[in-house]
Amino acid sequence: MLDKNFPPDPRVEGEIQALKNHGFKVDLITLSRDIEIGFFHSKYLCPVQKVRVSRITYKLSALAYTIPLYHLLVTREIYRCVKRTNPKIIHVHDIRVARSVKWISKISDIPYVLDLHENRPEIMKEYAFVKSKIGRLLISLKNWRKNEKTLIQAALRTIVVTSTAAEYYVKRDNSKPESFCITTNTTSEDFNNAFIKPVSQNEPYEIRLLYIGDTSERRGILDVLKAMDAAHNKRIRFDILGSSSFDDSIHEYIKQKRLQERVKMHGWVGQREIHEALSKADFGISPLIRNEHHDTTIANKLSQYSLYSLPIIVSDCIAQKSMIEKYNCGYNYKAGNISSLVSLLESIRMTLKDIPKLKSNSRRMYDKEFTNSVVYSDLVAFYSEALENIRTAS
Repeated sequence: MLDKNFPPDPRVEGEIQALKNHGFKVDLITLSRDIEIGFFHSKYLCPVQKVRVSRITYKLSALAYTIPLYHLLVTREIYRCVKRTNPKIIHVHDIRVARSVKWISKISDIPYVLDLHENRPEIMKEYAFVKSKIGRLLISLKNWRKNEKTLIQAALRTIVVTSTAAEYYVKRDNSKPESFCITTNTTSEDFNNAFIKPVSQNEPYEIRLLYIGDTSERRGILDVLKAMDAAHNKRIRFDILGSSSFDDSIHEYIKQKRLQERVKMHGWVGQREIHEALSKADFGISPLIRNEHHDTTIANKLSQYSLYSLPIIVSDCIAQKSMIEKYNCGYNYKAGNISSLVSLLESIRMTLKDIPKLKSNSRRMYDKEFTNSVVYSDLVAFYSEALENIRTAS
């Protein structure tokens, strides 16, 4: 059960593919604002049922745990799809629609698994609407946290991105450690199959940085631009693949500091363009601003960078810093501290001899942390045991 259009969603695609590879039958229900509704089939994945939601209903999802109107509006149609599919377990992604699934679980006596892509109550603190006067009046993050706890407690199992995230919920909610399953974010089989051999560059830049993903303020892109402007080393190129509503502020800063020749914003691009950018980059970067969510997550971009053996620069958000230090495959700096990042960018020129080792370690990190056999082993083992228990009980 996914509360948005599909595809794309690399995490959902990866989990479905892994489960299918191990003989499980998977159907997907999505909430969609598309005009097209009903059944359609995704050739390379699984049957998909689309439940159409209106624009107003979609906007009501922001108030999902203030008033139950959103869940009341979508539950009936989701329940119809569940009855049609008749699953043994419902796997629901994120908490926005999870209360509907919890109600359906209780009615139909079908257990559910909760898959937390992110710490939604913490991330919502950064949303522009939530920070506005009307948002602060209408949206209770306390209620979101309270319901998140209740949903975790009622779930058959909760899937999280990192062990750090599991530890966070164990500590915050006094949850049982064994109630969590770790499934990190990684590249899909389809993405891996499109690999392009890295190429040497003849452009007049010593260092080519690459960022892939959402460019909202909390992602730290502006910090990188400020550090590039302040650093004495001007032979740094920065390619940004992604977009957000914060782009106007980024463009304005680039123009103001005359960084147009060194910084290129490409927007959202296709898979081939992502591979081409990865094949040409010297470093991948994940400059996240610290918060409780960023401290406990590993972004998919780290798997993309390490697939191409790129040394990786990260801010000191706990989970990503720990991983980079564990494999000695890059550098970290203090999040939000421009002088710390400036010092790092300046020092890279002096440590170019270390790059081959960092590249080798980066690929080793991919092989140890991000291959499908590693990432999905706990998920597959859980479902094998859970379905066997259901069969035995019936």
